[in-house]
Amino acid sequence: MSTKNSSSERKAISFLDLPLEIRILIYHEVLYQPDTLEISRYRSIFECLQDNNTIAILSLNHQTRAEALEVFYSENTFRIVADEENEDLLSKLPQADRLPIRRLELTHPVIASSPGKTMLYKPDVGNKAWTSIFSNLKSLCIIVVEPSRLPVHEEVEQVQRSRSMISLGDVKNFYSQLVAQSLENSRSTLVSMLTLRI
Repeated sequence: MSTKNSSSERKAISFLDLPLEIRILIYHEVLYQPDTLEISRYRSIFECLQDNNTIAILSLNHQTRAEALEVFYSENTFRIVADEENEDLLSKLPQADRLPIRRLELTHPVIASSPGKTMLYKPDVGNKAWTSIFSNLKSLCIIVVEPSRLPVHEEVEQVQRSRSMISLGDVKNFYSQLVAQSLENSRSTLVSMLTLRI
């Protein structure tokens, strides 16, 4: 009788014994953030996830980390401010950490303005980090932000000479070309093509 009971006892299962679909639901529950996550040199991308459940899932083992990061990057919306500092930050990320961001908001601060001309920072198209990020996108939203103080008309000419700039009118076309170029070698398809918010 006791042999029968011991043989009928259930064997304990590990997290990885669960079907992948169930694990993905668990990852989503722990890692999904309703607010947009900002990628910045001043803030850790995981700053919003500093609870014990998240740390535990990301540090369980290589397989759960890979699965969890895939969900983290594909389920959340990220925001990057398009400027030289963040471009430098992106280029320093190890290749392994450039995981498939699917939804991106790219905030463009206006850096110069004159009558009939609004100028924005133009990202370095030679920076491979942009290609890596754009190659997996499903949606891209460009947000143009006007600061409280802009250079006066005379300063615009000087700023144009000292920085790589793009006009507001050309920004959508610029990103369309950059994304198309990134998607050439990718199996991804951009579902929600560039939304421009001013």
